[in-house]
Amino acid sequence: MSLVQGHSRLDAYAASLTGEAALATRAWNKFGAGDGYPDASTSWATTRIDGPSVLNAGTDAPWISTNSTAL
Repeated sequence: MSLVQGHSRLDAYAASLTGEAALATRAWNKFGAGDGYPDASTSWATTRIDGPSVLNAGTDAPWISTNSTAL
């Protein structure tokens, strides 16, 4: 599990409520340096998927998993 990124959301939420730049910086640092999501050097591009291989057309982000996002 990528708990570091999951917990970085708490810092981000607190930063949005208080306006504290240090909390916002800490949230981004924990999000980018944690386990689970790719680092900032990874392309965060998405891919359009449609046609006979999927039931409904949509956008895929191959660099992320459902389990990482569930946090």
